[in-house]
Amino acid sequence: MTQLRQLSHAEFVEHLDELLAIYGAAMGYPLDFAVARRPYLRAHVNEPGFRAFAAFDADHIMGFTYGYLSRTDQWWHSTVRAGISAQTYAQWLPHSYELAELHVHPLHQGHGVGRGLLERLLDAVPRDAARTVLLSTPEVDGLDNAAWRLYRNTGFQEVARQFRFPGDARSFAILGYVLPDTVISSPN
Repeated sequence: MTQLRQLSHAEFVEHLDELLAIYGAAMGYPLDFAVARRPYLRAHVNEPGFRAFAAFDADHIMGFTYGYLSRTDQWWHSTVRAGISAQTYAQWLPHSYELAELHVHPLHQGHGVGRGLLERLLDAVPRDAARTVLLSTPEVDGLDNAAWRLYRNTGFQEVARQFRFPGDARSFAILGYVLPDTVISSPN
């Protein structure tokens, strides 16, 4: 039986090695590459609005997701801002929430785990500080893989295509989701 639950900051850090192994397996990265991302994931727990969820099967983690409020001084935010039009920026990035990672171990993909994690995270986004959720995902031939279907079926829209991040040869899509029932009370 799959159990989806929110991870505290401490639990996220405690399970970081397992989360990184899932990240590597899901993305097809060597374990040493995935482990090298440890400092970044560890630092993200301190970001405002940090929320994390994991799917457990007995005592093993099958998948996880997390995000936080996007700020202009963050690498992802500033990189995306530099690569899109002012109009697109104004529509999507102010008061946004960055869905930083969503990964399900390949052995558990295709069983609704990713959808459950995504729905939990979207429900937990602070509606007083964010009006949109943004993510980047690698572009694939035909745009027909499980991740693309999940995001499209959930209501994510294309914000930018063929986006290039420094240091990565792949093309990415920036996808956005408009949160319902938002009441912004903090400046961004």
